[in-house]
Amino acid sequence: MTIRKCFVLAGLAVFAACTPSSQPPASARTATVTGASSDTLTSPLDAATRTGLLAFRDSVWHAWFAGDTAFLRQALPADFLSIPFGDDTTWAGRDETIASSAGYASSGGKMTKLEFPRTEVQVHGNTAIILTSYRMELENGGKRSTYAGRATEIFVRQDGKWSHPSWHLDSGK
Repeated sequence: MTIRKCFVLAGLAVFAACTPSSQPPASARTATVTGASSDTLTSPLDAATRTGLLAFRDSVWHAWFAGDTAFLRQALPADFLSIPFGDDTTWAGRDETIASSAGYASSGGKMTKLEFPRTEVQVHGNTAIILTSYRMELENGGKRSTYAGRATEIFVRQDGKWSHPSWHLDSGK
């Protein structure tokens, strides 16, 4: 599986400058909400809720590139849908996205760098929409490739936990 195909199916970007050795702490790799106890969000988000949301988002991206399918099964609901980056017009559901993650990781691919120059959060009820620009570097077989673009991600807070039902990536061009 090529880096581009994995990237297209995943439609993923990661949200902080990092290397594989700087994975989010294990405490951030849960879907539990921090901040207010209610599932109804306020706009703008309070600092603790925003921090928890961005940590969860970061964990999803790290999990995808690491092939952490157990975490992805918890984070992505059954009706998950992604719109891919690039020329591929095939939208991916949860099973395809998780399979792509496993395939990418088993091919030896890894994420070596991530940056999110701009991130905006909109809140509607128990739903948070993140709009962001990204730059990332992937490595596979000793070859590094850089990708950049924009992402729109949907997060829903229910029963005190975040889920990530959808994302859409484009090249930003």
